[in-house]
Amino acid sequence: MSSTPSSAPPLQPRKPTIVQDGADTTAVHTAVIETDGAYNNDEDIATIGFTIEDGSGSILQEGWQEAPGATSSMQAETVAALTAIRLSKDYDPSFVVINTDCERLKAYLTEEYAEKPVLELLCEQAREELVEFEHARVRKIKSEHNTRADELAGRGLRELRGVTGENDDIWMPSGNS
Repeated sequence: MSSTPSSAPPLQPRKPTIVQDGADTTAVHTAVIETDGAYNNDEDIATIGFTIEDGSGSILQEGWQEAPGATSSMQAETVAALTAIRLSKDYDPSFVVINTDCERLKAYLTEEYAEKPVLELLCEQAREELVEFEHARVRKIKSEHNTRADELAGRGLRELRGVTGENDDIWMPSGNS
């Protein structure tokens, strides 16, 4: 993510245009993000998984990473969304769709209800990142439609615990949070 030079005018606080399901988005460059967080209470470790696709479904980036500081699955879910939103900016989309299987995350990011104090800063950061897009949509999807992000988050937990499985040769970003 690039920083804004001090001589540039600050971003005007605004909410991105929320596009309704079913709206035609073919005229804009789209990034479709799927995220998931995983937390192991016994070992107090958390990871995230994400995919970033273009509007036609081609994978632009996917990966997993540790979510240091996350002390719950909800914090891991929020870190996953924030991380993927930031990474998607590398593709310069004007429209971003965030798919999550976490109803509370959707509600927090769209301000349907207030987040818990422990999540306030993370959710605020994610909403601030979203205002940089021309259009944004946060959708709650069924878990069975979020399997890749879930697999990546689970792989991250296995890696951190020293347990590997088949197909664990997925890219792990370093220093991107």
